[in-house]
Amino acid sequence: MIDKTLPVRKAAFRFLDRRGLRGVLGGGVSVYSLLRRGRGVWVTPENGLWVHRFADGYLVNRVIDTTLLETIDYVARDTFLHGLTVSPGDVVVDVGAGVGTEVLTFSRLAGPGGRVLAIEAHPETARALQRTVMLNRLRQVEVIAAAATAKECELSITDDEDHIKSQVRSDASSGAHRVPGRPLATLLRERGIERIDLVKMNIEGAELDALRGMGAALANVRQVAISCHDFLAPESAPHDWRRTFDGVRELLSDAGFELWTREADERPWVRHTWYGRRRT
Repeated sequence: MIDKTLPVRKAAFRFLDRRGLRGVLGGGVSVYSLLRRGRGVWVTPENGLWVHRFADGYLVNRVIDTTLLETIDYVARDTFLHGLTVSPGDVVVDVGAGVGTEVLTFSRLAGPGGRVLAIEAHPETARALQRTVMLNRLRQVEVIAAAATAKECELSITDDEDHIKSQVRSDASSGAHRVPGRPLATLLRERGIERIDLVKMNIEGAELDALRGMGAALANVRQVAISCHDFLAPESAPHDWRRTFDGVRELLSDAGFELWTREADERPWVRHTWYGRRRT
């Protein structure tokens, strides 16, 4: 059944958001969430971002999203840890960390003795991510505001309020923000990281270049979860730059990974994710 009140709610949301009444908007959403679930989230504006305070932690976002942390954790595990594990003391490299929805799960599983590199290209999304890390006191997490690339360069990134839709562009003048491009091999070397237990990537079509930027460091990776974005490419464009699924498979297979997918899953972003474990 279609919710006919949805356009009305969206219109009210936009009106309050644009009239400098963000505090009123956050309070209203907080009360609505509590009444709807019996437990909820307290939402407050902070320097252009939205702080979501739950009973068990925080998530800072560029938009209001009252999804409970337990659901966020379930989605993170289901999407990126299918057949994979993160254990206490592990090192995780999260490329395309967004506002931290997977970082919360990875840091919890790796524990205080582990390490998580959270790499996010969009400067505003990275700012939300850094605040999420600070509020949750995740000392094992380091936020890196850069794009993962095959070589050192300057890029641009589109400015979509829904952070998961922002895309990196090779033309530094074609997006809303200029961002540094850094090879993962360089980032890892600068931090003295040799062993990587999991590399997770979700970077809207830039995953093949990011993997190439790992160079010899890819040999030290134990597990991978690489989200490809062929499903975003038009059927009439077989050579669209977002069609990386076959290239990622070839690169990872040649690098010594046993790979699998979930081809029967109805969600296209899940069907186009490669999961892998280094062959022994």
